[in-house]
Amino acid sequence: DTPHPRLQGRAVGAVIALVVSFLGTVLPTLVMVTALVVPLVLRASGSAATAVVSGGLAYAALHAFDGWTDYRSLTAAALSAALLVLQYLLPGMFKALLTVRTGNVWVHAWAYHAVAPHVWADTPLIVRVFGVR
Repeated sequence: DTPHPRLQGRAVGAVIALVVSFLGTVLPTLVMVTALVVPLVLRASGSAATAVVSGGLAYAALHAFDGWTDYRSLTAAALSAALLVLQYLLPGMFKALLTVRTGNVWVHAWAYHAVAPHVWADTPLIVRVFGVR
């Protein structure tokens, strides 16, 4: 028995989504935040709390030029900055906390990004964009 063709397409799409998201977002974030910022701040400050908060702020800063941010006025820039902090500070702190607690910069990548959100959310889009059958 061969699997249903649509299921095969989804499986191929999931693999593509994993590879694209890993190379495009997970790996650069891992290097900049959990492999550089968090260990450097931890070593310089000696404070795990400072390293975790710095990791969260660095993660938010990486998203400063996301497509939805608006810097055309002071009000729009302030709102964009506030929303960046609200949306990305805690996830960045979680990534940093995992790094500080385990000493392993890869933990968040494999524990979280290998399954969600990129693979679950992006697979249907990848299947459609790449015409996977």
